[in-house]
Amino acid sequence: MEECALSRNNAQVWCFGSFALDKASFQLMHSESPVAIERQSLRVLIFLNRHRDRVVSKDDLVEAIWQGRAISY
Repeated sequence: MEECALSRNNAQVWCFGSFALDKASFQLMHSESPVAIERQSLRVLIFLNRHRDRVVSKDDLVEAIWQGRAISY
């Protein structure tokens, strides 16, 4: 994802295709309309973008997003 010039209240926004992710407001937009998405899914998206320069393991995700809690998938 690239950072784009969009900002809301000086917040950093990541743009990818027709989507924009406002990290400060924790909101995903598609063509300027809010997207209904679960909070955990947004956290995963933010984490993956922050670590886009490397392969992220399942264990990395579980620790960062779920703080080691057991999850099923």
